[in-house]
Amino acid sequence: MERSVWKVQGTQLTKNGDPFFLKGVCYSPTPITYATFTPQIGDWFYDKCAVLWRSQEPDDRGDLKTMRGLGINHLRTYFWWRWQWPTDDSIGWVLRKGWKDANAPTFDHTPFLDECAKNGIYVMLGLAVNSGDIFEGPEKNRPFFRELYVDTAAEIGRLYGSHPAVIGLCVGNEQNQPGRNSNPDFWAGLKEMSSAFKNNAPGKVTMIAFQNDAALFDTLVNDVPLPEIFKQSFDVYGLNIYGDLTASLANFHDKVIAAHDGAYALPLIVSEWGVGGGVNYMNPKYDDPSFNFPKTRSVPGGGTEEIKPLEGPPFGIALSRECTSEEFQVKSQNLAAYFKQITDNKTFVVGGQYFAWSDEWWKNYTDQKIIDAIDSKHLTLDQWGRYKFPYPFQEGNFPEYRIPSRLGDHDSSSSPDWPEEWWGLYRIARNPKGPIGWNQWGMYNADVLSARPTVDALKDAYSSE
Repeated sequence: MERSVWKVQGTQLTKNGDPFFLKGVCYSPTPITYATFTPQIGDWFYDKCAVLWRSQEPDDRGDLKTMRGLGINHLRTYFWWRWQWPTDDSIGWVLRKGWKDANAPTFDHTPFLDECAKNGIYVMLGLAVNSGDIFEGPEKNRPFFRELYVDTAAEIGRLYGSHPAVIGLCVGNEQNQPGRNSNPDFWAGLKEMSSAFKNNAPGKVTMIAFQNDAALFDTLVNDVPLPEIFKQSFDVYGLNIYGDLTASLANFHDKVIAAHDGAYALPLIVSEWGVGGGVNYMNPKYDDPSFNFPKTRSVPGGGTEEIKPLEGPPFGIALSRECTSEEFQVKSQNLAAYFKQITDNKTFVVGGQYFAWSDEWWKNYTDQKIIDAIDSKHLTLDQWGRYKFPYPFQEGNFPEYRIPSRLGDHDSSSSPDWPEEWWGLYRIARNPKGPIGWNQWGMYNADVLSARPTVDALKDAYSSE
């Protein structure tokens, strides 16, 4: 792979001076029974995880080679750390600036990027910005978390900013929320992270992946339009859009591309889009009089909220299943239509990042300390299988009754409409050779992937462009 210089020219993303269209995927290959645990906290791209994405040893799963075969030329990660997080007292580690210790353990991502380069895949590295800690946590802690993230961005740029497979840095995913959007300190912090990366990575770009919010671009930050603030620090917008994209792309065009006489226009990546691979369905027990499952729950502040028949844990008991062949036929048609909506707007949309590569069971799981307390009988369940939350419960807290969900089970989603845990192009299953293990060379017995019909649908869509 040749040296790559990425720049924005007008509303186009260019590589070495030529417009480049991203046929991408969101890549977060979290294995079964894992979640965002230390030390990697969602980062499966360092050398010890090579069995997931490499194609060299007999047991390698070869995700990146498979991507190349589908016509994918790009991926975005959600996590990319420089320093390993401690297994205990992570807040204390941040407050004492443990990452600055001379012997602080680090990650090596060069083998992953080299493998991407070998397969012709360009990478948008993901900085997993946690705005709750940086901008909204205890005030005395905020400067330390902010410094950690700025230092991380700088180190990512220093270490990988010249790698030919790197496009740039995505500074956070779906961090835009009411209250934050107009907060000058929020934007100042993100600007610091972007600048820290760019100072060490000339010829690369930065972006933010926003939650789809039609009103976002109307926001004023100290009476300054948000698009003006954004363009001061970033090069590319990301917008996570599900379902039909037409209205959202038109809104972006009107409020960013055409507004203010185009003064703040920048290109857009559809940073999440796609169709699901599973659906929630009603548990027969929901309407069984003998089970008598509660149909409402009390909420903080008073009042009640309905527990819907298609709602899964932690409050509902809905079940999930794989889509049928007929349902996949419709989903494949929708996928093709959505991609056409992206390519029909190539004057300002420079590509998409399909969500997601593989199922992510971990997204609806109960904290392992609670599972351990249930298994050891220190925490009892009621007749509907619910525990009292928070745990350990203290008098004066508002009690919620929740259904536990385990990392080893492919449970239904909490959302009746968007079973996010089933959103992969590939379903994942345990390796028949045994559970995932670790030795001095890294992970072994990677989960097994099996393709859904949406894999061929995406391949066909990408081959048409």
